[in-house]
Amino acid sequence: MCVPCTLYPLTVNRARTSLAPDHGDSVTSEHPSSDAQAHLPVSPTFNRDIADSLIVNTTFVVVDLETTGLSAHDDRIIEIGAVKIEGGEEISRFSTFVDPGRLIPPLITNITGISDDDVDGAPEEAQAVKDFLQFSRGTVLVAHNARFDIGFLQAASMRAHITWPQPTHLCTLVLARTMLDRSAVGSFKLSSLARHFHATTTPTHRALDDALATVTVFHGLLEELGSQDIIHVGDIPTRPAQGATGASVSQVPTPDTTSISPFPNRYRHLIEDVPSSPGVYIFRSHSGEPLYIGTAVNLRRRLRQYINGNDKRRLIPHLLPQTRNIDTIECAHGFEAEVREATLIAKFRPPFNRRSKEPRQYWWISGARPRSHDVSRATISRDPRSPNALGPFRTRQKATTAARLLGIGAPTASGLPVDQAIHWPPSVSTAEERIAAFLNPDGALNPDEVGTSVPATACNDIPTDGHFYTLQNLEETRRSQRDRPDYYQQLINVVTDLASDGRFQRAALTRDAVAALLSTTATAQAYRALAATPEMRLTAPDGEGGWNLAVVRYGRLASAGHVAKGGAHGNAVDLLLAHATHVEPDSSPLGGASIEQLRVIRRWMEKPGVRPGPGCEGWFMPVQGAGRFADWIDKAQKATES
Repeated sequence: MCVPCTLYPLTVNRARTSLAPDHGDSVTSEHPSSDAQAHLPVSPTFNRDIADSLIVNTTFVVVDLETTGLSAHDDRIIEIGAVKIEGGEEISRFSTFVDPGRLIPPLITNITGISDDDVDGAPEEAQAVKDFLQFSRGTVLVAHNARFDIGFLQAASMRAHITWPQPTHLCTLVLARTMLDRSAVGSFKLSSLARHFHATTTPTHRALDDALATVTVFHGLLEELGSQDIIHVGDIPTRPAQGATGASVSQVPTPDTTSISPFPNRYRHLIEDVPSSPGVYIFRSHSGEPLYIGTAVNLRRRLRQYINGNDKRRLIPHLLPQTRNIDTIECAHGFEAEVREATLIAKFRPPFNRRSKEPRQYWWISGARPRSHDVSRATISRDPRSPNALGPFRTRQKATTAARLLGIGAPTASGLPVDQAIHWPPSVSTAEERIAAFLNPDGALNPDEVGTSVPATACNDIPTDGHFYTLQNLEETRRSQRDRPDYYQQLINVVTDLASDGRFQRAALTRDAVAALLSTTATAQAYRALAATPEMRLTAPDGEGGWNLAVVRYGRLASAGHVAKGGAHGNAVDLLLAHATHVEPDSSPLGGASIEQLRVIRRWMEKPGVRPGPGCEGWFMPVQGAGRFADWIDKAQKATES
């Protein structure tokens, strides 16, 4: 049973559908050059925390506006449409009419079809913009002629005394002028680009329709960027390349778009012997210390972008002058490169890397300290103290709140309204016992006692939905669970009961805490399963008729290889096994495997087309694990973000 939908505002839809002006290629009566940029010098910017994020892992909000005119100061918004996307998939939509507080000019009604009757009773501009900023919080904004749309949103925020969050934003008009040949697309108008990329939604001068068309255009442009080995947000061009045809948008230079060097030959010696293969590159200082570590499908091509000034991230002007040499590690494929990168970043913590954290930055819930007088209370620390420690939690606060839900945390006067949400049987009284029972819902108390668990997969394919369960022996497992309480469902029931009683604020607080606990538990069970598996052989198509191969032992990449189209697959596997690294797990919760490496392995295994080979029979996941509630967790987390 789930919480009522009032607690899950996944979309904001305050009125009817949406419409917007076609952001064109030239100054026309439909869309002249707005004075939004004249009054508000908005330029694409890259937030420090997001510049190094992988494009595929970044959440974007594609937005389009309809307005009463072209001046961000003098005119008003009449409609907002937006689409939230991640990894090429749509997450949610935002659509609302906006009451401009004035009559809509007949010309605008003619273009958009939006009349005064349509906006009557709609949210006022201040409320609509506030709702949109909440919807798009923490994302990268995307628009066609972004200076127009972002300029109006910023001006509206100023009028409403709303602090402008300085969101990172991208412009598909700039991207199109940078990436595409005008002769191939006809013009850079949204309508022309939508036809070029075969958009299923035609721009109609309505905000949501135009936003949906822009999504298709944006995805098409990202594919063009991918062909150039641009995989990080900070690498995306934010202004037209010099000499780009029709580049008429005036962009205000920012530190993000500063050319790294007027003399590219100055650093060319750094890449003289770099191969054109997949791998990891390491920028080293004059003292030999790693400054920055990254991956590339083609090392030479990627590093050439640094040297030639095509990488516009703010770190580049500071990185290159400090670099003495660039080391490279050739890899069989991108998966091996990602694993090696994660491992190296966790080990060296280069000053110019902002993505990975060391394992000691996470928090764990363990049983009572040795010689403790109160064995019912847990220990929260960065050092997991037993094989059954629960984690990793990103913050101490999340771990503390989780301990209170489990009834093993110290009560406090404020915070979570429920100190213990689970009814434990009398026989499960200590913190250690409760953690073990919660982590192992099928009855196994540690990775060495997985007799009642079920193999994670049937070893012929990995499901593409991200859940690794099989129906093998499921009935037998269910029989063993018949008299065992479902602790996860108990937590969700507490949230549901609070909402049913009308105690929505307390329900929302508890929902967030339960979602964090269940999400961490599902991750912990997946990581523990990987770390407890002696050997897994993984195969994935390389897209060219060949295969990428990997051997994973106890949650570590032991060897990797590649078989070209027509090559001998069996011989390659035998060779990989012969040269695979020997791994001995320790007594820690993850057997000594790093969280960073486990995260990369799990992400790679969940990709469509990846297939496990012999040996995966040893990989077990709890049938009754927290992964069953993935949909509930996802809805709860989205409600928290909205």
